[in-house]
Amino acid sequence: MRTIFLGLMIWFIVGQQVCLANTNPLYVALGDSITAGYHRDGTEEHLFDYDFSFANRLAKQKNWEVVNLGITNLTSDEFILFLNEHPDWQEHIRKANWITLEIGANDFIRNPVIFPYIFEGKPFHEDELDFLKNESKKIMNQYIKNLKWVIDYIQQQSKAQIIVLNHYYIPIPGMAGEFINTAVIESNKKLVELSKKQGFVVADLATVFSAAMSLSFLTGDYSMFPLDLPNQDFHPSDYGQKLISILVAEKIATQEEKEPTPMIWVSVLWSALANLLNSLHLWSGV
Repeated sequence: MRTIFLGLMIWFIVGQQVCLANTNPLYVALGDSITAGYHRDGTEEHLFDYDFSFANRLAKQKNWEVVNLGITNLTSDEFILFLNEHPDWQEHIRKANWITLEIGANDFIRNPVIFPYIFEGKPFHEDELDFLKNESKKIMNQYIKNLKWVIDYIQQQSKAQIIVLNHYYIPIPGMAGEFINTAVIESNKKLVELSKKQGFVVADLATVFSAAMSLSFLTGDYSMFPLDLPNQDFHPSDYGQKLISILVAEKIATQEEKEPTPMIWVSVLWSALANLLNSLHLWSGV
């Protein structure tokens, strides 16, 4: 009787593990316009083009289920509001196996103090730099605070692996470009520091895009430029979205190597229980 009971337990546990192994992982993509697949085609704007986005390219490549929650123009403050006010977002996060997150760029872009200097051509003056740097520091501190809250929330609600994309550099000449990219460097540094404390993975988009930009300039092949130069848009081009999908796929592969797959657990479990049954059989025959 005991042997039958243990046999049923084996069947139940192994059956559960095989079921898990045959279920496509759920991938939830959280972020702003990059995740949403925003791009321009001449004068036409595609605010949400999920097929264009790295997230949906990645899910298609890996045959995963994907929920793309990217929203164009979203700041980290607004992201937290959306997360608190949308139970469907919370449910997707709870069920996710993998989560990518990219937020924070709009915290700078939409800031009323910084915006005119970057996008309206307002000239930088030396006597304003200290004020602008102080404003940038305030934005940065709030971004890191929000990011920490989001990571804490996900880790409390879900067992998903979290991959956070850092911010890439923008090729703007002059003092404006120097100011922006200094903020990018600082935010990426703080992101790495936070990742070490909270155990999420950073996808180094800044390095990948910088390398692609340099290679494109050197070869003169602008079809491989990661940003949309023809439309004078700093969002990722088709090639840029492809690069992000490759980068995230590599991070996922690295993480998967660190953990046994469900089928490996089935093999280990079956072997252990088979040995236990054999021992009980021998013991009962004594």
